[in-house]
Amino acid sequence: MKRSLLLVASLATLTGFAQKISVKDGSHKFSNGSHNAYSTTIYETSKDDAQSKWKSFLKDFKNEKVKSDNGEIVGDNVLIKDWGNNPVDVYTDFEEDKTAKTVTMFVAFDLGGAYLSSSEGDKHRSAERMIKEFAIKTTKESMGDKVKDLEKALNVRIELANDA
Repeated sequence: MKRSLLLVASLATLTGFAQKISVKDGSHKFSNGSHNAYSTTIYETSKDDAQSKWKSFLKDFKNEKVKSDNGEIVGDNVLIKDWGNNPVDVYTDFEEDKTAKTVTMFVAFDLGGAYLSSSEGDKHRSAERMIKEFAIKTTKESMGDKVKDLEKALNVRIELANDA
């Protein structure tokens, strides 16, 4: 019974976070200057974990190189199939709030001199969708890890109670 309640509470929390995840269009200062960027919040994760998963995510696209430089991740000549055959450079910065256990992710797409903005229509919507899906997936994975940890703790308590 307690286990069921725990799982329901965890799933309710996860659903709440998933509904809060949104992507905003704005500006952010990167190592190479201030550019138009998309931002989102990833819940219940660390900066290191978010960066690692984002690197892996970018490597799923055809690219020349994905590197980390001063905490910023740069995807060089990333080919996003939905956008055609012109590769883009992807700059990503992360800010962690350890107290809230959140990471804010800022992503800028260099289209070759101009940075992706809301005026780009289909590419803009595609970028928002891509970033939001990444944030939801990463939050879900982190929440799933938290549920497993809680289940283990609950099982230990049940075993201790049964032994007493």
